[in-house]
Amino acid sequence: TIALELPFFFLFDRIMKKVSLKTMLTLCMAVSVVRYLLLPTVTTAAGILLTGALTGGWITFVTYCVTLYIQQHMPPALIASSIGLQYALPAGVGTLLADLGGGYLTSALGIRGGLFFCAAVCLVTLPSIFFLQLRPRPEAPRP
Repeated sequence: TIALELPFFFLFDRIMKKVSLKTMLTLCMAVSVVRYLLLPTVTTAAGILLTGALTGGWITFVTYCVTLYIQQHMPPALIASSIGLQYALPAGVGTLLADLGGGYLTSALGIRGGLFFCAAVCLVTLPSIFFLQLRPRPEAPRP
């Protein structure tokens, strides 16, 4: 995943000035659909590594987009707490739910079926991006 993340880290400000938050999130969700469609169909180690290298950075891009969204839309007093929560929830609750759900999903559908299911979930949730309100909050007047 570092193959995509390093350039993104260095170019984030330039990228986000040229690409809207909605466009970046749409691209990230589309890449996640492709990732979950490719992983169960690729049968070689090289193919899996190449898929990981080309699609693995999407979660980092989403994390940066969420951070940018928080900075632009949350009241200043809540920005630090919101960013902390952004990292705490996926680390705890999300991991627990993914482990439980993934176990049941793998038991029911197998690994390939589970990955196809993940691709379908990403594809179904993709339109939700269009309902986001992505206008920055107005700046408060300075005294």
